[in-house]
Amino acid sequence: MVRPDGSFLNDVPHLADRSPLNARELAYLARLQGDFKPLISRPARNRSDGEPAIEIMAPVLTADGRFGGALIAVVKLLNKNLLGTLVDAKVGKSGVFVMVTK
Repeated sequence: MVRPDGSFLNDVPHLADRSPLNARELAYLARLQGDFKPLISRPARNRSDGEPAIEIMAPVLTADGRFGGALIAVVKLLNKNLLGTLVDAKVGKSGVFVMVTK
C-alpha cells in the first residue's frame, strides 16, 4: 500500500534489509492518480531483487473521491504462482507459453 506521495504505508512481506522503496519512481503511479483505473505493468526486472515481475495496481480513493493511494501487488514471473507455473508448462510436445506486451 502506498500513499499519494509514493511512500510505502505497508510492505508485505516486510524485509528488514530491503532498501527503502518509493513508488514515485513508477510511471504507473502517476497514471493511477490521473485516471483512477487499475492497471498491470509491463514485465520488468524487480527493483528489489532483479527478478522478472509485473506489478498489479489499483487506486484507493478517499471518501470524497480523491486519490488516496494505491494498492500494489508484485507478481514474480519465475515463482510458482499462477504465471510462474507457465515457465515449465508445455504446449503439445515442444511448445511453450510466451508473454508479450503491446
